[in-house]
Amino acid sequence: MATCSPRCSKRVLGCRTWERALLCTKTLSRRGQSRACKVRNSLLDMYSKCGDVGSAKRVFDEMPERDVFSWNSMMSGCVCNGLPQRAVEVVGFMREEGCEPDVVTWNTLMDAYCRMGLCREASRVFGEIKDPNVISVDNFDLWLCWCWEA
Repeated sequence: MATCSPRCSKRVLGCRTWERALLCTKTLSRRGQSRACKVRNSLLDMYSKCGDVGSAKRVFDEMPERDVFSWNSMMSGCVCNGLPQRAVEVVGFMREEGCEPDVVTWNTLMDAYCRMGLCREASRVFGEIKDPNVISVDNFDLWLCWCWEA
């Protein structure tokens, strides 16, 4: 039987089977480590990557504190699982709670808008990025090409 070390927050992302992921989750809970923000972020990301947005949202909603990674993981999970509108809503809640979006937030938001065919909104978001990095510019160019062809 597999066990998880206290560093499971890093290893949980490497779990390739749902059974192993659930085992890691249960082990973290038994050890009292499941409330730590980094661990919760890892669980949130894991559930999203497994396509279980409901469980990801449950982890997110139960987090005693959230950081920008928490918000970005929730947004990304929504976008990657076909719920781009929900990702847009998450940004609104993020701002209401006083968490400042970062370049990852903006990139994910642009992706959500493009997947919904809202190219002008994606362009507006790109204009809000204070210091766009290479990834922002490359993604924006790619998304616009994809968006205008759709």
